Amino acid sequence: MELSPQKDFFQIIKRQLPTGSSLVTSVAKTLNMSESGAYKKITNISKLSFEEVILLCKQYGVSFDSFTSDADKSLSPYFFYSDTIKYEPRSYHEFLAGFLESSQMLDRTRENYQVSTFVNEVPMMHYLQFPFLLYFKLFAWNRTNWKIKKYGRDYNQSHYFDDVELTRVVRKLQDHYDSYDSVDIWNKQIFTNTLQQLSYYIKAGVFRSEEEIYAVFNDIKKLLRHLQDVAEKGKKISFSSGQQKSDMKIYLNEVVISSEIIYVTKDDYRIVYHAYDTPNYIRSDDPRVCDHMEGWLEKVTNQSILISGQGERERDQTFKTFEKELLQYGDKLDAYVKAYYS
Repeated sequence: MELSPQKDFFQIIKRQLPTGSSLVTSVAKTLNMSESGAYKKITNISKLSFEEVILLCKQYGVSFDSFTSDADKSLSPYFFYSDTIKYEPRSYHEFLAGFLESSQMLDRTRENYQVSTFVNEVPMMHYLQFPFLLYFKLFAWNRTNWKIKKYGRDYNQSHYFDDVELTRVVRKLQDHYDSYDSVDIWNKQIFTNTLQQLSYYIKAGVFRSEEEIYAVFNDIKKLLRHLQDVAEKGKKISFSSGQQKSDMKIYLNEVVISSEIIYVTKDDYRIVYHAYDTPNYIRSDDPRVCDHMEGWLEKVTNQSILISGQGERERDQTFKTFEKELLQYGDKLDAYVKAYYS
């Protein structure tokens, strides 16, 4: 089979485009040429000039090095991308919209489509049905990472509930998440970080009332009950209606500690997302990175216990551990509220 680096180059560009966008139209605009001329470049009828390659690399964030590396792939660089390094989100809905767009870019077919997530805290997608908790997490991420000025330093729920675009994106993201099969690998500390964040911000005095604090904690307790239902059914479930969606496998791992990893596979494509400054990710579709991650996740899964659908004893023990943690935290929460808000 004849090698065609130019065709491969345009396939990488195509994956950078939003769902529904025309590769021909986008390339024609970038290179300031007719769509007929762009089509000839894309199909390798006419060759790209060096200047055109550089222009396209800059426009679409494609690594030129990946096409000039040593033929011995074991010696060549590994390639990662990060949207956050290029620009910080200007709003909460922009962050979630970017997450939705990157997910939908992989959505052109659903043949053997699966998302595997290894986590040390509850994956973000599970927060979507619990608005008080979701907003608190967005607030915490903004305080520790983005520092978007318009939201200020204090917790204000109206930034969430008055943002029509945000609630719209959340619904779309939830619908998208419900539509594909997933595998989660948890440990027994998946609630710990969020509880520590809540304690910190209570002590920092960012809440305006006790009611706001308890609204967040009540959502955490609802989330726990919801996750237990999901684990028992082995299905993604609508919290409000109880309707079952796509398949959901959940494993418990008590050995490996790592930052969050998301591995997406489909028939003709794989990509790895790795959290490096939560909730932001670097991503790579380098086959060597994907091969390594696939092998690593297989090892981790083999060291884990399936607690969804089956494994009733282990599942019950796991959720009793979570329940005990939340029960003990509830007593601490009452003391914190009394000390800082009475």
